[in-house]
Amino acid sequence: MGLRINTNVQSLTAQHRLEVNKGALEHSQAKISSGSRIVKTMDDAAGLALSETIRATFRATQQNVINAQNGFFQLQTADSALNEITNIIVRMKELSTASASDTNGDKERAHLDAEFQALKAEMNRISAATVFNGRPLLNGGGDVDIQVGPSNNSDVDRIRITNNFVVTSDGLGIDGMHVRSNEAARDALDPLVEALDQVAVVRGVIGAGESRLNSTVKHLTQYDENLEASFSQIRDADLAKETADATKFGILSQAGISILAQANASPRMALKLLE
Repeated sequence: MGLRINTNVQSLTAQHRLEVNKGALEHSQAKISSGSRIVKTMDDAAGLALSETIRATFRATQQNVINAQNGFFQLQTADSALNEITNIIVRMKELSTASASDTNGDKERAHLDAEFQALKAEMNRISAATVFNGRPLLNGGGDVDIQVGPSNNSDVDRIRITNNFVVTSDGLGIDGMHVRSNEAARDALDPLVEALDQVAVVRGVIGAGESRLNSTVKHLTQYDENLEASFSQIRDADLAKETADATKFGILSQAGISILAQANASPRMALKLLE
């Protein structure tokens, strides 16, 4: 090979390799610092598109978990209120039973009826006050749709919870009752049992909804875990590999600088021919 001054081919080659190794080193460092295998779209265009779809799905799934949990808490709120309403009706039944006996006189029945009416008013107050995010739960608030899927398929992506209950003294058929006389008290006994049965039916529906939503939360949590694992497989950087690559390209870059220095010194050899 001839000795040239104008064009230092060795230097150009060393510069090219140095730029390649330097770029590879910077790319590995970007992957390590971001933790992502795909720093630029050109790294894996298909993988980027797929991973973004998965990311949108698991982000929606995480919100669906929150939706299902909120639905569960809503039903728990209603069930807690119904438990107290059940206690109230049981006490009203007890008061009616006491007043139905002639061992009590008019004065005693008046006291029993005062508590009976107060409990009935409290039942209505609890029913009106039991709300969740502004929605009545025991006073005919309407059915509740809970979004538990990423799409708009009503059969798959939503769960409908029945919420058309009216758990009031009027709704339970005991509104006009009193126990101021033994006849009235006796007439109240069977309707109070029926009211207890109606409340039990409502609690059964709510309990079924709680059980379903609890299963939904478990399923969505597992589904989210699997989606994130798939996303990680596509997008997350293998730090062991990237660290090894960064070390390799770092050494090659240093070697390239050394070779470039030697290549730049080669033309000086031509000066000895001119001596």
